[in-house]
Amino acid sequence: MKAMSEENEDLPLIMAEIIAAAPALLLRTGAAYLRHKGRSRTAAKTLASALVANGMPPVYAQQLAEGFASDLSIRRLLASARGPRRVS
Repeated sequence: MKAMSEENEDLPLIMAEIIAAAPALLLRTGAAYLRHKGRSRTAAKTLASALVANGMPPVYAQQLAEGFASDLSIRRLLASARGPRRVS
């Protein structure tokens, strides 16, 4: 076990590693979000086409597909990466 002064000496190194890793983490998160958003749009178009092909009016099919595509948000993506919240 380290003494308190030794732990404080490690803090700048730990912070430097975190700061150095942050840009890569942001880029990977942004790329994953854009990739999933594109897939969501494609799936929404496929859904709308299938609904229209099976007899749903195009206006309603488009509204339903838009709701499906807009379900993906960056806030939810980050929240899911953070894990479940603990209630105290």
